[in-house]
Amino acid sequence: MNDQEMPAVQSGLHATQAQIEEWLVSYIADLRGMKKEKISRTTILSKYGLDSASAVTLSGDLMDWLKYDIDPTLLYEHPTIELAAAHIVVMGRTVAND
Repeated sequence: MNDQEMPAVQSGLHATQAQIEEWLVSYIADLRGMKKEKISRTTILSKYGLDSASAVTLSGDLMDWLKYDIDPTLLYEHPTIELAAAHIVVMGRTVAND
């Protein structure tokens, strides 16, 4: 996903859950060659064919956008877009308060 496709957020530390969910939906749709409307925020991500290699790449790209560390295991521990985004928001608040 290139920078023009990423939601505009002044600082990754202040991205909302909705913005992160939208980023993840767009990323997965682009990765899998699907329409965004076909990506469910509550479906287990492995159903979209995400494997460990794509999870590592996704977490790196997400880290570039948000500007803080994202563990590649995030998508295994929080396996839906909705759960992952909620966890990332909490992580962002923690990083912002450090």
